Amino acid sequence: MIDVGSKIKLLRQKTGLTISQLSSLSGLSVSMISQCERNIISPSLSTIETLSSIFDVRPSYFLEKDFLENTIFRSPDDNISFAMLMSRASGYPFDFYRIILKKGDKREISENASAGFCNFFYVFKGSCMINGDAVKEKEAILISSESGVIKIEALKDSFIVRVKTTKS
Repeated sequence: MIDVGSKIKLLRQKTGLTISQLSSLSGLSVSMISQCERNIISPSLSTIETLSSIFDVRPSYFLEKDFLENTIFRSPDDNISFAMLMSRASGYPFDFYRIILKKGDKREISENASAGFCNFFYVFKGSCMINGDAVKEKEAILISSESGVIKIEALKDSFIVRVKTTKS
């Protein structure tokens, strides 16, 4: 089941609005918003369009399952763990990944060179090569999406965080 109510409440809280303020902005009753947030009633498509306009998200945001969030992708040899923890598709301003590699593991990430994104990698533990640059524990590197492919090779067992966001 899709939890539309939690998504409405999350966006309302992230924008600092009270239910009463959202009611004034949207023309929806306080009672209706409260019931939608608690999943007592489901919002109509018209309500979803109104809310998506106020919160500046696609209407589909409210109807998508969060299948990408907390999904862990593993390589066939089960050494590489790649988990998306937050995604722009779910209303966050960036994609947030956790990457765990064993020494010698290699990972290639294909990027759309025209997408206008930048990738921030932070090595919490271990060391690795990212596009030919050595990155040690507690160091970071910023890579533009124009590079096309991002190549990561673990020099030691590594725990890496990747944040992908639009350039500003």
